[in-house]
Order: sequence, then structure tokens, then C-alpha cells
Amino acid sequence: MAGGAESTVLGRSRAVLVVHYVRELMAGKSFLVLWQTAEAESWIAKVPPGSVGSHMKGLEVNDRIFVTACDGTELFLLGAMRVTGCGIQTVGRWKGKHRIDGKALTGAFQKKPLGGLKWRLRFEGTDSPALSRSKSLLWQVRSRRRLTPASAELLLDALHDAVKPVRLPSAARYRDALKQIHAQISPLQWRLLESHYLSLNHTASSEDIALAAGKPWRVTNLHYGRLAAKLRRILGQPMAPGEQQSSIIASFLQPSGGFRFWQWVMHPPLAEAIQELGWFGAEDVGTRPFDLPPDGWSALEGERRRTWEAHRRREISLRRAKLEAFRIEHDGRLFCEVPGCGFDFEGVYGALGAGFAEVHHLKPLGELCKPVCTTLADLAVVCANCHRMIHRNNACRSLEVIIPISST
Repeated sequence: MAGGAESTVLGRSRAVLVVHYVRELMAGKSFLVLWQTAEAESWIAKVPPGSVGSHMKGLEVNDRIFVTACDGTELFLLGAMRVTGCGIQTVGRWKGKHRIDGKALTGAFQKKPLGGLKWRLRFEGTDSPALSRSKSLLWQVRSRRRLTPASAELLLDALHDAVKPVRLPSAARYRDALKQIHAQISPLQWRLLESHYLSLNHTASSEDIALAAGKPWRVTNLHYGRLAAKLRRILGQPMAPGEQQSSIIASFLQPSGGFRFWQWVMHPPLAEAIQELGWFGAEDVGTRPFDLPPDGWSALEGERRRTWEAHRRREISLRRAKLEAFRIEHDGRLFCEVPGCGFDFEGVYGALGAGFAEVHHLKPLGELCKPVCTTLADLAVVCANCHRMIHRNNACRSLEVIIPISST
């Protein structure tokens, strides 16, 4: 009797396992796959019909793939597809590679930075069930990785949430939060916030912000994120799944037009709060920080920094002010001031060269022992070729001697 009961229990257990297996097989497995960055970006706002490559080998109908791209420091989620067919590519440059046909699960592909969500992902069938902060991100995701069901659902939620508008705090709430964290803001974070706010339309690339701070952009991104964390804590607005820490400060526009770096657009309520607080001379220059005030522009430069290497601070605001002043003085043109050159980037390259030129310090900062006050009169507009010749062999030559004057 006992043996019969035990057999019945075991039979039921086997039946449950079979049902579970069938359901899992029908639902398919979920995988994280990496696409080449250029290929990934070519499908933004489009619906790809499938995927080709060695990482498609072994996939089966009803499996799901979550397509990602990686720039070395961040993992971007593009979209998700359910496998509808498998085979070998017979034409094109991918001929002979494994191919899957797929049905998009979340519409057109997007490029969503995973931020803190990537550290919450868990993987099956591996000795490394999670991504490590101490290892190369690109190296860790270069191969296909099987996601746990819970992690797959997190990514689906992130893709669905990406199309929802972010509910921002009001300017009044931002203002109160900034006042509360005022004493906690580090000098570097002050400089990051200042350079971002004073950028035209409160929009700057991560590279611009880093240049203004005199630090590598990876360092400035980290510290800007820490400032954002302080804001979030006061505002009581934790990160949503897949959200970036700094999204409480800005929205992000992906690189375009040949630019490598993302554009950071400060949220209007935050910019309004900073203006109301009167920080960074906001009451004078507003969203046009590079208009020249009556007494001209100057900036303290040449302060030696101890960081990954010695940096000389270059005021990006001063550089832009010089270019703007030069344009005003010369009917909107920017050209090289070296006698005998006069190269005009816009005149040669058209719209691509519009607004472009290099700015040269007539007083070389590398020879300074202490910070000095640099004015627009201490700067010159030059082309890239002349700038290289001015400083060739670690020299700093006068503009007048760069191009020999013919005696004939």
C-alpha cells in the first residue's frame, strides 16, 4: 500500500516536471546577445527581420534574444525578438553564418542605456551569474549569455518603460533639493554643474563638460552621477529599472553628425531652479553664456591638477567666447589669424566647417608656475595646421613667423 502510494506520488511528480518542461519549451529560453555598435545603430527606429552571426548558433524557435551594444563603459539595450525560424545565411557578407528570423517584441529598436539595471541581471549555465564591475564590460558580454526568466522580464519592462515619458520634479522641488545639498556638492561637481548649465540651451556633450572640468570624461561622468544620487535622495525619486543615475539631471541625445559623445540636455525645471537660485551668474547670461558682457571675458587658467595625469585647465567658456567675439568682429566669419594663412573652415568645407576653428594661447600655459588671468586678447583664432606648426618641437612661436614672407 505504501509502495503504491509512493509510486503514485512519484508519477505525479514526473507529470508535473513534464508539464513544466513543455511550458518552458513553448515559452523558449532568453538570451543576451551583443551586436557590433555600427550595425546596432543602423537599426535605431527600425524593426530588424532577424539576426546573423555565430551567436545565433543553437537557438531554437520561440527562444527570445535581447539585443545589446556596448561602448566599453555602458551597455545599451536595443530591443527584443522572438525566434520564428533558424537557418544558414546564403547571400551577402554574412554568407555561411547562422541566421535566425525574428519577430520584434517591443516594436522598433531604440538605444537605451541600462545604467544600474545591468548589475541586477542574472545568467544561467555559467560560473559568472552576474556582471562584474571590476572586469571589462565588453569582454563579459562578447558571447551570448542565457538570462534567468526574472532578468528577461526586467529587460522587457525596461524596453516598455523606455517609451514612457519621465515624470520630472517641479522647479520648486529642484530648488529646495539643491539648497539642501548645497554644502555637500564637491568642487568638481560644482564645476560640472556650472559648465553644463552655462552651455548654450543648457546642452553639452559629456566631452565638453569634461574639458571644462579639466578631467577625463569617465571621471566626470562618475562624479556627475554622484551629484545626481544626492539629488535623487532628497527628491525621493529612486532610479526606475533601466534608468541612468544622471537622468534626474538631464535627458540624453545619442551621438549624430560625426560626434562621438552623447549630448546631455539639462531638464528645464532644473535649469529654472538654478536660475532662481542665482548660481553661476544665471541672472546675467541666462541661456546665452557666451555673449560678451561689457567688460569682456576672462578666466583663471593654468592651475596644476593632480589626477590621472597633470592637466592644465582650459576654460571652454573662454574659448567659445573668443570664437563668438571674433565672429561678431568679422561679419560672422572664423578664419586663421596667422599672417599669410587666413584659412576659413566654412569657406572650404561648407556647412561641415561652420563655426569651427582652434584657439591658441599667445601666452603658453605650459610655462606658468601659477594660475594667471587669461583674457580674450591673450587668445588667437588659428587653423589646425598653423596651430601644429606654432607648437612643433614643443615650442610656442609667434604667429608672425609661421609662414615665411616671400621677398619677391
